[in-house]
Amino acid sequence: MIKLPKYLTLIALLTAGAGTMSAVVALAPAQAQVVEFKQVIGIGQNDSLNMRTGPGNGFADIGDVRNGAIVKVWGYDSTGRWAKLRRTGRDVWVSAKYLADVKANPDVSTKPNANRLGAHLVTGIPANDPDGGLNLRFKPNRHGRVKATLPLSTPVDVMRLSADGKWSFIRGPFGKGWVRNSHLVKALPRNNPSPEPAPSELSQDPKGNSLPGVFTVTGVAQGDRLWVRNKPNATSAPVSNLAPGGPVLVLAWLNNGWAKVSIGQNIGYVNGAFLQYGGGQKMQNGFPLGLTCAGTEPFWTLDLNGDQTVSFRPADLPNPRVIGLQMTAPANSPDGYPFGFRAGRLSGRLDQAACSDGMSDIEYGWSLTLIRNTPKGPTTTAYGCCRLR
Repeated sequence: MIKLPKYLTLIALLTAGAGTMSAVVALAPAQAQVVEFKQVIGIGQNDSLNMRTGPGNGFADIGDVRNGAIVKVWGYDSTGRWAKLRRTGRDVWVSAKYLADVKANPDVSTKPNANRLGAHLVTGIPANDPDGGLNLRFKPNRHGRVKATLPLSTPVDVMRLSADGKWSFIRGPFGKGWVRNSHLVKALPRNNPSPEPAPSELSQDPKGNSLPGVFTVTGVAQGDRLWVRNKPNATSAPVSNLAPGGPVLVLAWLNNGWAKVSIGQNIGYVNGAFLQYGGGQKMQNGFPLGLTCAGTEPFWTLDLNGDQTVSFRPADLPNPRVIGLQMTAPANSPDGYPFGFRAGRLSGRLDQAACSDGMSDIEYGWSLTLIRNTPKGPTTTAYGCCRLR
């Protein structure tokens, strides 16, 4: 965590909303704690950012944060759309879309008005503003001809101030001109620290369960979803989502608290705080169901169905052959793997282990050895990988 200068820390404390906070109701767990500083931006004139008792617009409004304030963020909800702050010792929530990255303000210049120059953002524009934004004028007065109109949160570079100090001469992709100072807020620059190392993958979850393994989505409110993201952090792009109570295959655990998961034939990441070991369809002895397996040379597919049947389709048949599972036998191990099984002329060995099809970058959570007995031909052995269906 970057340490702010003392005066920024003071600003962050002074921007806390006043008023008595109502009782906080039980909430779905938040994302793993990510402590960082953010700046409030994009709030209309005479408006402020609402603080709520929970992560959603349906929760009670218990205070406000002014535009331009620097706040300390303690984490995010499962969607990444709501940020957790702390006020008077309690957790409160604000919409994350009004928070911009801010790490420090190294402005130590002794030049007059130096703190009013440089990078700024357009602010204080009402949603129903008749001009649709901040007017950029040829001269520093309200009678100056309008050159362009800048939308809310437009980044600008302030080059100098007018003689009366009320107007700023700015530049940007829109050109150059004058705007009122009252509609600009300082955009604090980022530091440029060395990039953080990528989180490392672990072969066990924090409770010591071996991976790959099936987990259940937990702690997510009904009607909500757990985001699967393309990188192991709350600000990366979502690529899929998981319903509460649904199963997901975890391939590896990361040392930052996130989990690497398999979604269909894709890889993504979810916050491990919302996962509980175990789940999915199983027989009484632990043999997994609801899997799709496939192999090559020649191509074939095999489904382990929830009704305890096997659907097998070799490359030379147009339709799958459905056969009842006749036997499943666990090994003498804590989780029963590897399992032996038999279904008609098919038999084999199913193990929960990392598996690759040798043709793509897809990672699977089960390996399968399939033995096929034919009435007139030789016995054949094939190898494949399996995933949750």
